[in-house]
Amino acid sequence: MIDNFSVVRDADGHVDAVVGWPHRRGGQGHCLVRLYPFDGRIVAVVSEISSNDDRLGIADDMGGVAGEALDLARAHLDAEPQGITWIAHHGAFSYYDAFDPDTFTLVPLVWDGRRYQDNLQAHRLLTEQEVRDLLDGRTLEPVPTVLTNLGRPQRPDGERKGEHSAAPLPTTRKEHAVERDTISQVQAVGFEAAIDVLAQLIGIAGTKADEAESQQNAAVARQWTSRRDEWAERRRILRPRDTEQVQEILDRDGATLRELLGIQPA
Repeated sequence: MIDNFSVVRDADGHVDAVVGWPHRRGGQGHCLVRLYPFDGRIVAVVSEISSNDDRLGIADDMGGVAGEALDLARAHLDAEPQGITWIAHHGAFSYYDAFDPDTFTLVPLVWDGRRYQDNLQAHRLLTEQEVRDLLDGRTLEPVPTVLTNLGRPQRPDGERKGEHSAAPLPTTRKEHAVERDTISQVQAVGFEAAIDVLAQLIGIAGTKADEAESQQNAAVARQWTSRRDEWAERRRILRPRDTEQVQEILDRDGATLRELLGIQPA
């Protein structure tokens, strides 16, 4: 279903909407969806927003998000499910009291004739240039601005800090800006990799909990549910500037993920 807020068709033909969907973990998630039509294709940018419950994130259920957003694309853009490129978008607007840089992840969903199937291992972090190329050079409006236009403004502490108010850096500090941007790019890559590890672990734990429940093994189901919640909490509090925490997740949880997937360390 689509949340009870405006759907905006912009002058350039793209569509903005807050979309709600029944998350596969239970409960109702919601996110910002922007659909950009091009000749023979549509690019869908799905943004995690801070008003959504952290336990019902888009990274853990992109197939579910896409299934609901497909109705929006069909209604306004006459879209076909195979003709949509899906991008998951995270940033400071995704969590309260966050300063995270924007990250864009290509999510190659597969349409099986009835629904979208997602493979977390196929997710890939996009560079800024790749995002620009996919959007044919268009610039994304800031998420808080889009939400306000849709009648759903975020709380002030959920907006991107300094997105509109940052003053230009003095010329004498240009070298510091270059260093800062380089560090931010490295942090963003590590942060996205850590988020991907946790998202996969959350998905595996949820699947194993569901299997245990179907086998009426309540004790094992509780254990996997507890591990899923633990990994979800780590994802909720993870910040790209906390390089020690990011590295710990890549090392410790990455090893756990490889073990669960049966992958031998390199």
